Amino acid sequence: MSAKRSRSVLKARCFYLSHSIRINDQWRIVFVWRDGGAHEVEIVDYH
Repeated sequence: MSAKRSRSVLKARCFYLSHSIRINDQWRIVFVWRDGGAHEVEIVDYH
C-alpha cells in the first residue's frame, strides 16, 4: 500500500476507534482494537 493511500485510509477512520503505536518520528502502527485483538493493522507514514 502506498504511503499516500495509507494517509487517506488513516484520515477516513474514526479516530476514537483507532489506536496507534509510534515506531519512530515518521512511522506508526495503527489498528482498531475489538473482540479482544488488533484488527485493520497498518504501518503508516504519519507525515
